[in-house]
Amino acid sequence: SDNFRFAGGTLSGTASVGGSAMNWASGTISGGTLAINSGATLTLSGTSDKIVNNGTLSVAGAGTWDGVGRILLNNNGALNTVSGGTFSATGDGTIDCTVAPCGSITNAGTFQKTGGTGVTLQNRSDIAFNNAGTVNVTSGTLRVNTNNLTSDGVIDVGPGTTFHAASGTFTNSTTGTLRGNGTIQTPAAGLTNNGTIAPGASTGTLTI
Repeated sequence: SDNFRFAGGTLSGTASVGGSAMNWASGTISGGTLAINSGATLTLSGTSDKIVNNGTLSVAGAGTWDGVGRILLNNNGALNTVSGGTFSATGDGTIDCTVAPCGSITNAGTFQKTGGTGVTLQNRSDIAFNNAGTVNVTSGTLRVNTNNLTSDGVIDVGPGTTFHAASGTFTNSTTGTLRGNGTIQTPAAGLTNNGTIAPGASTGTLTI
């Protein structure tokens, strides 16, 4: 069961969840930080938008999002998965922005799409997507529209799945690794690889 349910209104200032469960069904994080500490869980569910407005959602525990309601990163709002944390999209959904300047997704832990056979979409070219951790795709397609995407971490695509870098340029940096048995779809400008490309198994095929 949930120890805390955020079902509407505005959360401002700094709040942390440690060793317990939180459900976010509706509402806005505004001007502050909601920290999901190691050992805690966050579930984003339901049809309402979850809005981060000039604030930060920081996940060091386990976050899951069913994709039914949008995540809006407005006015420099940030979704951060820190080292040791996991953020999982368990269904198809959209991360978007309706109030500029748009915000960012920063992954130093694990950011993954684990459910839904369609597309989980980061919808705006002006939402930054920064990856220094691991991006896993084990179901459907994860589409990132960030203009001029650079990955410093791992992007791992499972069989029958796709990671789609959709806008501008796509660079795998010197510390980056592209791996798996799925498909990495590049933007029209193609892929610049300065790192490692590693098909998943000894007989695996990674399609780029």
